[in-house]
Amino acid sequence: MLSSTQGTQQGDPLGPAFFFLAIHKVVRQLYAVPELEYLVFYLDDGVVVEDPDALLSLLQKLSEEFAKLALHVNLAKCKLWSPSGILTAECPIPVVDWAAAKVVLGTPLGTQETSKHFLENIHAQHRTLLDRHAQLPDTYVATCLLRHCLGAQIFFCECCGHPI
Repeated sequence: MLSSTQGTQQGDPLGPAFFFLAIHKVVRQLYAVPELEYLVFYLDDGVVVEDPDALLSLLQKLSEEFAKLALHVNLAKCKLWSPSGILTAECPIPVVDWAAAKVVLGTPLGTQETSKHFLENIHAQHRTLLDRHAQLPDTYVATCLLRHCLGAQIFFCECCGHPI
């Protein structure tokens, strides 16, 4: 038997919101810093645009403030995007060349070819799911899965009530 003694359970849809409630005061303090180029948080994910020295200073401040809440910044989950060769200071965050293709929060960043390749992969995944879905023997289960798990809009025939 597993018991959760701190934090939220993995997969809890409210977990990121509860976590953000814990760090909200620290994040609000960051928004008050006028020198920051760009700062945005969405629940437990943050994006900061800043020069390297200021970024390292901000990382140190975040680490100190989070330590007061018994939290720590997980550097393994952080990414620093920069044109290759621009960083001269030692940085504890792995540097990723921003010319390389990447996906951030489900959005492809990069060239038009990168976006096309990303969308083709998503289309192939959807095609595989829909092909497997069509093989389900129970239409009610198939409809429920389509509606609740695959995010599809389902319309029903007014005459017989069957999904269209």
